[in-house]
Amino acid sequence: MYIEWKRLKSAGLRSLQESYAALYAETQLFRFYTSDVIPGVLQTSAYVRAIMSRSAGSRSEEDMEQAVATKMERAGIIHRGLHRFLFVLEESVLRYQLGDAEAMAGQLGHLLTVISLPRVSLGVIPFAARRTLWPVESFRVHDEARVQVELVTAAVNVTTPSEVRQYLDIFAELQALAVYGVKARTLIADAIASLG
Repeated sequence: MYIEWKRLKSAGLRSLQESYAALYAETQLFRFYTSDVIPGVLQTSAYVRAIMSRSAGSRSEEDMEQAVATKMERAGIIHRGLHRFLFVLEESVLRYQLGDAEAMAGQLGHLLTVISLPRVSLGVIPFAARRTLWPVESFRVHDEARVQVELVTAAVNVTTPSEVRQYLDIFAELQALAVYGVKARTLIADAIASLG
């Protein structure tokens, strides 16, 4: 399913954020790979505002604030229920400055907090990793049933079992390239220090 962002955003940014609620509530195991931004459920409100300000266009400030609040409510899923989360981020994601230095420091500090949550695995693929697979498009897998990929112009939902399996295989390869625990924390702390 390929749906243009123009169509998805036509009812407003808040409606777009609300449209994800049921899928997130149903998903037990989330797998996120990102090569561009911090995954949504790990984002702070300042980081969300920096990202949404780009796509807000002519939307009202009220719509954007409601969208931020809705997204932050959905992000709370990381603390509720029995959901499990597997995250793999490219180190570059820690270095891209979306928002000002204060917003980035808060966002990266938040990662240092969530990395210790019991149902969260957060890995970072270091710049220095010997690559067996190049960075690919960011994607998230909901259980083993659906993959969501966000393109510049559209959102793509993959549900064909053989294609979902390909994404699961790629995710496993990317996971194997990542570092975890103290090594991941060090990369995050280095990114914070580089903000000056």
